[in-house]
Amino acid sequence: MALGAVLVAASGFAAWVEVLGSELTGFRLAELIGDFGGDVEGVPPEWVGAAWYVLPLSASGCWLALFRHRPPTVSSAHIWVGAAVAVGGGLYMLWQGPQLGPLLAGGGGLLICGGGIIGRTGPQNPEQG
Repeated sequence: MALGAVLVAASGFAAWVEVLGSELTGFRLAELIGDFGGDVEGVPPEWVGAAWYVLPLSASGCWLALFRHRPPTVSSAHIWVGAAVAVGGGLYMLWQGPQLGPLLAGGGGLLICGGGIIGRTGPQNPEQG
């Protein structure tokens, strides 16, 4: 699960889309989406651009939640966040084709989700009750 969180965070720095021969990283794409949001009436541009950052922030949240106790523990939030990230990366690959950023995010999301499922169904820590 920790590796999945690292992959999702790395996806923000990887190429997500290629426009006119120039590869856009996740964070650059967020800036362009924010610029586009400025042209959409009724929606604050900050909301549109900030939506992209949910992806790497979700990875950070999963990482922190995993290591908040010793030994590391999983929660149902890991399963849901991992599944959402995996679906998001998968949908983006269906739309744009396979590229490094969505591949990292999708794979990382699957690892987070799978780690959450395995951790929740595995042997329970007696200290957790």
